[in-house]
Amino acid sequence: MGELVTYQGLRTSNIPIFTDAYFNTITFSGTDYLLYRNAIDRGYTVMTDIPGSPNSHSILIIGYEGSDLIYMEPADGTQKKIAPSQLVGNYNKVITGKK
Repeated sequence: MGELVTYQGLRTSNIPIFTDAYFNTITFSGTDYLLYRNAIDRGYTVMTDIPGSPNSHSILIIGYEGSDLIYMEPADGTQKKIAPSQLVGNYNKVITGKK
């Protein structure tokens, strides 16, 4: 990928390459709340993206509460909530295990 991942992150186009290299994944399209909820109910997490500056920002969805999704914010390690309508959804990678 030729990027300094630790310092610069990954380009959005390289996220699927990265996740598929290190994890067993299932991909889905769209930002339908039930798709995320079904993955969480099966014991999985979902890597997706939210608006960021200058591009989108990757997050890991780990749960849900009411109509909101709970995610880990990698920038500061905190848990936050977000409505599915606020997701960018350039990619949705259900992480089912490690390789």
